[in-house]
Amino acid sequence: MEQLHDLLFNEDFDAYRLLELDAGVSFLKRIWNDDPKYVAGALAMLNKIIKMPQVMASNDKQKEMANVQTNRVLQAFYAKMTKVFVVEDED
Repeated sequence: MEQLHDLLFNEDFDAYRLLELDAGVSFLKRIWNDDPKYVAGALAMLNKIIKMPQVMASNDKQKEMANVQTNRVLQAFYAKMTKVFVVEDED
């Protein structure tokens, strides 16, 4: 349990997760006008990546920590998607 706790609250892990999101959002931007099924598949995979800590958690304390970490990443994802798809499109 301690190893998962250390991983979930390690600054390097957070930085890695944010890099994953940046790559995911950049990929979505490139394929956004492609086949909707392809875009849906990419979104589903990114969703699985975002929720990965919740899948790894095996007890209530780990699940609570994983939810906190996942929420941080989701907030960053929403902010990045808004910036890329709304703000940059208005320029």
